[in-house]
Formats: sequence, C-alpha cells, structure tokens
Amino acid sequence: MPDADYLEPAGGLLREVMDAHGGFAAWNGAKAVRTVISTGGALFLMRTTRDAFHQTEVVVDLHSPRTEIRDFPKGGQTGFFTPIRVWIEDRDRRVLAERDDPRASFSGVRRQLHWDHLDSVYFAGYAVWNYITAPYLLCRGDVTIEEGASCVDKGRTWRGLTATFPEHVPTHNAKQVLYFDERARLRRHDYHAEVIGPYAVASHYCDDHLKFGKAVFPTRRRVVPRIGTGRTLPFPTLVWIRVHEAALQSSL
Repeated sequence: MPDADYLEPAGGLLREVMDAHGGFAAWNGAKAVRTVISTGGALFLMRTTRDAFHQTEVVVDLHSPRTEIRDFPKGGQTGFFTPIRVWIEDRDRRVLAERDDPRASFSGVRRQLHWDHLDSVYFAGYAVWNYITAPYLLCRGDVTIEEGASCVDKGRTWRGLTATFPEHVPTHNAKQVLYFDERARLRRHDYHAEVIGPYAVASHYCDDHLKFGKAVFPTRRRVVPRIGTGRTLPFPTLVWIRVHEAALQSSL
C-alpha cells in the first residue's frame, strides 16, 4: 500500500488536537514512531496466547500501515505487520513463519478460542499502529472526520470527533469516535474490535500524557467493555498498555 496523503487541519477541533499533541508539522515531518511498551489484560488470557508484551520495542510507520514488533515472539526475532501479510523473521532476516491476507484468517472458529503468534502479530500490529499514530491518523486524506459528538464521562464533558475509515485502512471497525478533554488531549476512543467478535465493543481510555521530544503521547491506556447505552463498565480490563518510551524518528 503506498503512503497516504496527510492534510494539515485548517481549523476546528482537529487543529486544536494536533496542536495539543505536538503539532502537525512535527508529526508530518517524521517517518516513524519508536516506542517501548508493556501490555496485558483479559484479552491475552481469553485467547490463551499469553503474548503480552513486556518492555517491547515497537516501531510504526507514520504514513503507511506497517509495524515492527521486536524480540517477538522471543528474543532475536521480529514480528512484521502489513495489511496484506504478517511474518516473523530471525536476526538473520530469515522468515520463520508468514501468513497472507491475515485478517481473513480471523473468520475461523479457532480464532475465537486461540491465537497463534501470527494472529497476535496481526492484531497487535494494526491496533498499535492505530493507537500510536493517533491523532495524526485522523489527518489522512481518506479518513472522513465529523465534529459534534460529545460524551459525559464521570462528570467530565469531552468533545468528540467521529472518524470513518475506508476499507483499505486496517482498523477495528469503520466508524469510531475519539473524545478529547478541555486541553484537546485524547482521553477516550470508542470502537468495536470486529476481529475479536460481535461482543467486542469497547472504550479505550488514555491518561498520563507526556511529551517525548516534539510530540505528546498518552502513556497509560486501558480498554474496558462498553454496553449499548454507551456506558462503560469498570471491569474487566480487556487490554492495558503502558508506554515507557516514545519518539518521532526520521526512518524506520
């Protein structure tokens, strides 16, 4: 997939959001984001892979959906995600396992019970690519953005942007809502993780924003279930993510 065009917001909430996260110019001038993350939560137990990350180095391409998960599934190996193929290489760049059209594989019964390492590379690869590149992801020319959504969460009113993603962009589902606080920082992200199942409707909370170099990232994330009324449940924690390091960089 070729790199997408990213458009600087002329105004409105998305402009405020980009300014609050380091500015469009800083993000658009970089090629990738390098992060070190740890993860856990009920999802990893439900799928029985136990493939949670612990101080794992992850690099995402800012302009095209591509993720590298280093030292995964074990030291000296790297998992690679693209929308059309996932694979695992050793330190000598030999391909140890690979799968084409990985999203289609989630239609099988086995994926409702157990994920193998390539399934984990696909899910983590596209999910982390979405999370780490947001809100810059919303500046893609092929993503439709609407203002006007809002939510009251524990007494706090947050403004929202409704994002509609084209089919070729790997993401949880086509229409999602991202909510921002009074400082225009990302605080909640509502979506349906379709590859997990019809019940995987969730809210993804973002806290403890820190500036790393020129860009601002939420460093604590927590995903919880959301019911039909829009109300979130306090537990279980489906996924938690801790960002230890993050940096815009000029190359992958």
